[in-house]
Amino acid sequence: CDVKERGTVKEALSLACDMNAAEYIYFTGTAAPEEMADLTAGSAFVNTHFYEKKFPLEKGNLEKIKAYLDGFKNPRLLGINIPYIFADDAFLAEAARIGLKLSIYTVDDREVLERLIERGVYNITTNIVFKVES
Repeated sequence: CDVKERGTVKEALSLACDMNAAEYIYFTGTAAPEEMADLTAGSAFVNTHFYEKKFPLEKGNLEKIKAYLDGFKNPRLLGINIPYIFADDAFLAEAARIGLKLSIYTVDDREVLERLIERGVYNITTNIVFKVES
């Protein structure tokens, strides 16, 4: 659920609960720090606006970003949602080293998608359906 308006996590989560689908919902987008108390089911990967005033998105700040997220003490706040242009090998390695889960958007290049899957990225958003060879 890519939230487009602040303050809608609680309402969307309530709808998901009514449909017995709460454990299948992942929030990204404009979910705000004050909404994390409402995250009682499902999970969230927060976008840069969530932490960028404190810590700009760069490899050297990942430990600080993770500590900030951990400070919410909500195990449903899984990690960060970032544009794929940040996901170079050094960034991915640092995130893996500190245990920060990543959701990456919008990957419409098959080679990039395969590299991210191989590197263990938790979630990837794409506009294209790729056929998987088995």
